[in-house]
Amino acid sequence: MVDKVLDIFQKNYAPDLIDCIWGNDAQLYAEDFFVTDRMYNKYNNHILKNLQHIQGKNIVSIGSHTGWLEVLALLSGANSVVCIEPRKKFTDGIQKFAKNNSLSISAICNFHNHLFDIGRKFDTVFAFNSIGHSLDWMTYVGKLHTVAKHLVFVKGVWKDLPNNSIRLEQHNDSNIWGGLRTQQATALNFHLGQGFFELLCKCFGYKIVQHWEDVAKQPNQYYVVDLQADLNKTTHA
Repeated sequence: MVDKVLDIFQKNYAPDLIDCIWGNDAQLYAEDFFVTDRMYNKYNNHILKNLQHIQGKNIVSIGSHTGWLEVLALLSGANSVVCIEPRKKFTDGIQKFAKNNSLSISAICNFHNHLFDIGRKFDTVFAFNSIGHSLDWMTYVGKLHTVAKHLVFVKGVWKDLPNNSIRLEQHNDSNIWGGLRTQQATALNFHLGQGFFELLCKCFGYKIVQHWEDVAKQPNQYYVVDLQADLNKTTHA
């Protein structure tokens, strides 16, 4: 597992990112950090396979968590990255990290719909298992063509569901938003059956230009979507 970008990230950036996000409590982790096989797998699927939509591009990432994949996107040649993330601990840490390292990455503490209030357009939207936790996510996908050219979408597809179907799971989990809004947050997650996302893209006039599956017990499906394929479709939201 030798990769120049990962090597640079591990040696030069990861310790400071960990410190900015987690503080002194994570000092030992920062000192001993190394890229795991799981991280490499994510890097391969999220970054390496999407370089044509990353290099030289302005990217917005929805639900960026700690921002490590977004930093890897910058190190892989992205022009800039904007992170939208609802947990202030993470956005404050990303902002501090960006300032420390003079990197063109910024973070906004807000929910996914804030994308349409930023007032600028992007080349690529990252949505890595992040927008399927909201009741309006399908409408949200239908509006993405107004702010970006391409979407890199990652979502688990459940093969035990009927084709072209969708199932909503709801449960309470106080850790979902880290207490951002209330002590107890309601967690929503949409499970997709085979073919559902493809059908959704067809309805919106989008074109799936890449699609692959990660090998796992409950595999993720990866989609690269041309959001500008047919702006004259009357089915656009």
